[in-house]
Amino acid sequence: MILCMSVFVSCSKNDDNQYFTEKNQLELTVSKNDVVVNEEVTFTVTANGKTIADALLYINGEAVSGIKHTFTEAGTYTVIAKKEGYKESNPQTIIVKQADVYVAGYSHGKGTYWKNGEATTLTDIEAHSIWVAGQDLYIAGMKSAGGGKTIPVYLKNGVETPLTDGTTRVFVTSMFVDGADVYVAGIEINMETDGTSAVYWKNIEKHTLSPELYRTKANAIFVSDGQVYVAGDEEDETTGLTTTVYWKNGTKQILPKDSQTTYPSAYGLYVKDNTIYIAGNEYRTAKLWKLKTDGTFIGTDNLSQGLNANAVFVSGNDVYIAGRGTDEKAHYWKNGTIQNLDGDEGAANSIFVWKNEVHIAGHETKNSYYSPKYWKNGVGYNLSENDINGDTFSVFVAEK
Repeated sequence: MILCMSVFVSCSKNDDNQYFTEKNQLELTVSKNDVVVNEEVTFTVTANGKTIADALLYINGEAVSGIKHTFTEAGTYTVIAKKEGYKESNPQTIIVKQADVYVAGYSHGKGTYWKNGEATTLTDIEAHSIWVAGQDLYIAGMKSAGGGKTIPVYLKNGVETPLTDGTTRVFVTSMFVDGADVYVAGIEINMETDGTSAVYWKNIEKHTLSPELYRTKANAIFVSDGQVYVAGDEEDETTGLTTTVYWKNGTKQILPKDSQTTYPSAYGLYVKDNTIYIAGNEYRTAKLWKLKTDGTFIGTDNLSQGLNANAVFVSGNDVYIAGRGTDEKAHYWKNGTIQNLDGDEGAANSIFVWKNEVHIAGHETKNSYYSPKYWKNGVGYNLSENDINGDTFSVFVAEK
């Protein structure tokens, strides 16, 4: 009797297994896990390699329709796919970021900076460069000292640090912030001889580059791995011809030019992955010089339909250059290919690439006057209405 009961129970279990089917696992994949506000994400749901089109997506526990979703607020989101009769998918994490955009220049003849399009007028200071580090806002420029003289200054959260005593004339061109150190580059003008000197300050310590030369200019500065790079040009006192140069920790290197009778200049500088990128122009041709950080020359690129190259930015493996085209309009180039920007005649003076966004500062020419302008992914925005005395020189994107 006991034997018969044992056999009966065993047979019952086998019969149940004939009707039990394990649920298939949903698999959820996303087009991107790291996106910016208002960027669309595409989701794909599969099971055993087949697309499950009618699965529902849940973002932070709330159901959403469709396989695409645009995240309108910054934050961290957890996404899960569900469907009756299936095991829910493993979660996917989507990180949505946003940033503040800062632009420096002048508007209606007064020094100004813009944060997300909102203008702040600076007292007596012409802003030429802007930088954000953490919660700190830096602006570099100059203020009048009377008699044609100027004082180069930088502001940190509105607190002014003068870099000279106001007995000379200095034109500020560029700034770089590296940790606690503030670097400001510029051109010091000898008002008696009309000579110029390429200079930069590390905090308040002045450095004069190639002081033995009659005319030198420091147009851009970049700091990488503790090394200080400055790009500019020098002029021969006898012939008046210029040569594009850069300095690494004060040591000068001359860049090649196409002809000994041209006047090349360098205005943009970027250093990444042991490569130096220098943007400028030579005889109405926009150019990019590339070198290794040990000084080994890589080559020169002439930019198609380019008249001036004013700034360079490297993002990933892509090289972006802002400037002006042969059509006299503002343009930028991505890996040597020209890109159009909204508007009429003008120039792009600065460029900053963040995520998939290309931010550019410059101006548009209206009736022979400059009006400050900003572009995001090619779309232009006038920073000041009815402004015929304005320009922008620097753009910086600070991730929140």
